Amino acid sequence: MKRWLLRLLPNGLTARIREVSGLEGPARRIYVRLWFSRTLGFRRPRTTLTQPATAMILFVCHGNIMRSPAAAAMFHQQVGTRHAPRVRSAGVDAVEGRPADPRAVKEALNFGVSLTSHRAQPLTSDLVGNADLIVVMDLLNEAHLLARYPTAAHKVVLLGAFTGGRALSDLIIPDPYSGDAETIQRCFSQVAQAVRALHSALGPGDPQLDQREG
Repeated sequence: MKRWLLRLLPNGLTARIREVSGLEGPARRIYVRLWFSRTLGFRRPRTTLTQPATAMILFVCHGNIMRSPAAAAMFHQQVGTRHAPRVRSAGVDAVEGRPADPRAVKEALNFGVSLTSHRAQPLTSDLVGNADLIVVMDLLNEAHLLARYPTAAHKVVLLGAFTGGRALSDLIIPDPYSGDAETIQRCFSQVAQAVRALHSALGPGDPQLDQREG
């Protein structure tokens, strides 16, 4: 009966319900609260980044083997080395020292970046505490992070928010791990577009980033 009912729902809503069913405790409550508020048109409070040239930007995904290392590498490529923010990446469920997924390594080359030397690192309190801006890929990453580090909420934003889309689906960069090569290519294209938008939001010489979701 449950599977039959899920088939009647829109694909996006079905995906959200399945994600919620896999969460527990605070993470589930955070996910549901933010999901409903965004669905109703509300957005997260503004995230302000002062002195971007000396900031630390942390990109976060699930395992830190595909999306977040690609985003970090692409962002570093955008800003170059002069007056560049420090860039890190991590995963809410990462296995320390795990190399980037070979498929991601291959696809990243098509975007001009290398993930060959990347090694995954789990999300830690030090990384969260030292970050000035924490950029997450999807609602699950966000819920897990905020459940563990609720005081970091003021500096957490979805990467997709920088592209200016209004729909909830526009804010999310889905995990391509279970997909094929085309899925990974599509994901990295989304990441590249959002990273360019993030770089533009920071702006050369701009003293602060002031970004509201959507």
